[in-house]
Amino acid sequence: MKTHISFRDVAERQPILTELGRQVAKFDRQLKKFAPDLLDLRVSLKRRTRRGDLFIASVTLHLPMSQLHASEEAPHAVVALKHACAQLMRELKRFKARLRGDDKRRRARRLRRRAAL
Repeated sequence: MKTHISFRDVAERQPILTELGRQVAKFDRQLKKFAPDLLDLRVSLKRRTRRGDLFIASVTLHLPMSQLHASEEAPHAVVALKHACAQLMRELKRFKARLRGDDKRRRARRLRRRAAL
């Protein structure tokens, strides 16, 4: 998986890069079945000082069939990155479930139960 990182007005980068390495490892475990050269992860971290001192983390995952995006705000950069990656992981799991057809099976099961009653 290709990873692109951009920082804007962020001074301390080492803890952020450490946390990003952990998150990328989690995404790699979830994306084993996809071709690695077709995956692209873009991370953007900005500091907003206009209304309070907040960090905005945006994470975009480009897949062969789709594009998933998540963004979060938090007072600390590492926390914003963790929350954005957690949100993206939930979207990825939902996307994989749709690819497997879990939503169709669940709907069919529910219809069979109603017909049985």
